Amino acid sequence: MSKFYVYAHIDRETQTPFYIGIGQGERAFDKTRNDFWKRFVNKYATDYEVKFIVENVDAGIAREIENLFVKNLGKIQTGNGILLNWTDGGYGEGVFFSIFICRQYKLFNKQNVRVWKNLDFQKI
Repeated sequence: MSKFYVYAHIDRETQTPFYIGIGQGERAFDKTRNDFWKRFVNKYATDYEVKFIVENVDAGIAREIENLFVKNLGKIQTGNGILLNWTDGGYGEGVFFSIFICRQYKLFNKQNVRVWKNLDFQKI
């Protein structure tokens, strides 16, 4: 049975995550993403980094951890967070994003950096 990991895409300038995901293999580094993710990275986070939150866990555990981080950090599209994630995590659903959300990132990023810094981002 293949093992999974949970990862974050981090804006190097602010050290703030903008995406949380689960994956296997090279998925965390894969830039084959939707157009919104690509536009966002090209405009705001060209030099992003990948941090692994947890590695070598079963799919169910990875989904739960992804969901926990997404809910705690919040989503830009719901107006209460800093993440580009469209879903609450754990399901890998693809959706199309609006340009409005991309424009709102910097506002939410500045307002929610405290939330990110208060979470212990060490590997579990």
